Amino acid sequence: MNCSDSYGLGAVKNVWLLTCLLPLARTVNLYKMKDFVGGVLKKPIPNPQSHYKRLIRFFQDWADRLDLLHDLMRHNLRFLRGLGFKTLVMDGTSWTIGEVEVHYLVLSVLVGSVAVLIYWVQLEKIGASNQEERKAMFEAALGLFDLKGMTLLADREYIGKIGLSS
Repeated sequence: MNCSDSYGLGAVKNVWLLTCLLPLARTVNLYKMKDFVGGVLKKPIPNPQSHYKRLIRFFQDWADRLDLLHDLMRHNLRFLRGLGFKTLVMDGTSWTIGEVEVHYLVLSVLVGSVAVLIYWVQLEKIGASNQEERKAMFEAALGLFDLKGMTLLADREYIGKIGLSS
C-alpha cells in the first residue's frame, strides 16, 4: 500500500507542495507561502489568494488526522537519522493564533544549528510544562520513533526526579 492509497492523492500532493514551499518561502506562514505555489506547480494564477485558500483547506481537512501527521513525523526522523543526526532537543514555545494563546511542548532533532521539529503536544495552559507533561510527551514520542542512541538536550528548568520507564 502506498501513501496515496492511505490518505488520498490530494493529501499526498499537498504534503509534497508544502515540502517544496518551506525552503522557498523560508517560513511556515501560509499567507507568505501562497506567493510561491504558482511557481512550484507551474500554474501561476492571477490571484494568489486561491493558493492560500488551498493551503488553509488542507490544514482544516486534516487537522484531526493524527495518522498522517505521525507517518510524516516518522519518515522525517528516519530521513534525518540516516544523515547521522543523533541529538534531540526538548523545549516549549508559546504562540498567539488570532486572539488565542497556545503553548506547545516540542521535541526536535538538531541538524547543525537548526532544530527540526519531529513531535509536539499542545499544553492546555500557558506557562512552563511540568514533569508529568514532559514525561508523557516523551513516552508518546518513544511509541512512535526509535530514539535509541540519541542524546536529549533540554533547558535546566526541565530537571525532574523520576526516570523514564524505557
